[in-house]
Order: sequence, then C-alpha cells, then structure tokens
Amino acid sequence: MEERLIWVECPRDAMQGYSTVFSTEDKVDYLKHLLTVGFDTLDIGSFVSPKAIPQMADTSSVLDALHPLKGTNRFLVIAANAKGVALAAQHPAVDVVGFPFPPPKNFSSAIPTERANKPYPNFKNTPKSCAHPAKPWSCM
Repeated sequence: MEERLIWVECPRDAMQGYSTVFSTEDKVDYLKHLLTVGFDTLDIGSFVSPKAIPQMADTSSVLDALHPLKGTNRFLVIAANAKGVALAAQHPAVDVVGFPFPPPKNFSSAIPTERANKPYPNFKNTPKSCAHPAKPWSCM
C-alpha cells in the first residue's frame, strides 16, 4: 500500500466564525473553487442547531448544490448530537461525520467541556438508510 498524506481542508471552521451569515450561493461558489484544488476531504458544513451556529443552517442545501460536482472529493460534516448524526448520515453527499468529543477535564481550562455530562450518539445505530457508513471523527 502506498503511503501518503491525506489532505483535509476545513472551510466550515472559518465560515462558522463569521458573525455575518453568508448566502448559500456565496458558500457554494467559494466551495466550487476548493473542489478543483485536489484536497482529499472538504469539511464543509455542520448538522447542528441553527440557533447555535446560524452560518451552518443551510448545510443540506450546500451539499445538494455541490453533490453533482463532487468528483473524487470526500465531504465531511460535523454533528453535535444524535439527531445531527442521523441527518448527516442520510445525506447522499456526506462521506464522513465528525463529532466533537470533549477533551478530558484536565486537558486545558481554556477548552470548553460543556458536553462532558451529555450522552454521545450510538454510532452503531446509525440509520441503515445511510448513503455511506458514518465514520466517527473526533475533534477537540
């Protein structure tokens, strides 16, 4: 097997930090350019509450628009709870679902651990109608 780096670009992380919500069309246009770069995986959206992260409320629409142009790119999205994991897993364009597991409490006091006492989704119970099997991806 050939060893190589896997290139992951994360425009989602940058986009969700802006206070001004970008239009779906602007996101799609920007992401179309990234599709041509040759990254292995693009982290392009989140299936989370629109109240928590308004910038990602249109993730499903962005995926719908980019799916026909996907080529060999893999699409990663973040989900913060079982409902988000189920929605992400059912979308035909999603290849990888990231789930933010909190770090240990002594890892750093600067990192929020509000999820520490909340249950994690059971990834084994991911809906059988998934276009792709969910692949847990931990982020701290």
